[in-house]
Amino acid sequence: MAHMILATEKLRFYEELGKLCDKASLPCSFCDALWQDLLTYKDLYDELLFYLEQGEIKDTAEVGGETLSDFYVRELRHYNVAHDSGKNGPDCDKNRILLLAVRGMLNKKIHPADTGCSDDGSGMDQL
Repeated sequence: MAHMILATEKLRFYEELGKLCDKASLPCSFCDALWQDLLTYKDLYDELLFYLEQGEIKDTAEVGGETLSDFYVRELRHYNVAHDSGKNGPDCDKNRILLLAVRGMLNKKIHPADTGCSDDGSGMDQL
């Protein structure tokens, strides 16, 4: 019987993740790839499940010393630079930012040697 409950929880989670991706205008391929990786990394699975249930970030998962909040702030900075604004406005989809942050954490877990570009918070002002 425990397997049935677990399967139901995963099914509900997958459905909610699909709705969130749809609201964030992210393609099904993004959602499916995210789901597959979440099944592999339980700490991030639990982190996103907590967000879906509680509406807030738990910040228990870490990758390279960074939490989901760190990745979330980085994604907000990218959004602000892309939209040439000093802050995120009402048109900023916070759920989309969160999903991109989770994807970023997963990518760093999967490819830890790939550091990408560093984000020191200076935005485009640095030469």
